[in-house]
Amino acid sequence: MNSKERSLFQLALGQSKMARQSAANLGITSLDVKKSANVSKNFYLNETILEALHAVSLHLAESYQQVVMDFQDINRLTWAGTAHEIRELLRKLLDELAPNDGVGKQAWYSQHKDVSGPTQKQRVRFILERNKSDSKQKQVAANIDLIDSIIAGLVRDVYGRASDAAHSSKDKTEAYRILRYFEAFAYDLLNLKTT
Repeated sequence: MNSKERSLFQLALGQSKMARQSAANLGITSLDVKKSANVSKNFYLNETILEALHAVSLHLAESYQQVVMDFQDINRLTWAGTAHEIRELLRKLLDELAPNDGVGKQAWYSQHKDVSGPTQKQRVRFILERNKSDSKQKQVAANIDLIDSIIAGLVRDVYGRASDAAHSSKDKTEAYRILRYFEAFAYDLLNLKTT
């Protein structure tokens, strides 16, 4: 990027930050803007999950919206970043819903060697018990590593070959599968009802 392009980029970035701050000062969130926009239904966006994430944290809702925006980008070359965003979204959701001190007070909790704080499975157990989930939903705790292994596989594939159009489509399919796994977990973790 040359100096003129960099200057224009920095100007646009500054204007974007000012607009976001002005909206925040007025109490307008990105969720409000999204709802008020007159656009057709977004195939990738699950409104129920977005609203539930927003109720937990604006940051989580924005992270989910970023993932959705990634899928709308028809020029995207790689999906590793999207997969990482989904992984972080899941991690932060677990951290929000199952804080260290809450999980640590459970009679069943035991500190695992080589891990600082509760494991993902322990956090899921805490959340599902708090939600009074039935035994079928508790299989989520047993399968929480699934999303990590799928993400790791996609990232390995991306790094193991040159990024070209033939693989981009396959990678998008894998990233989309990861998004749908996340959404399935989110319904259980956020105690949402299917419609």
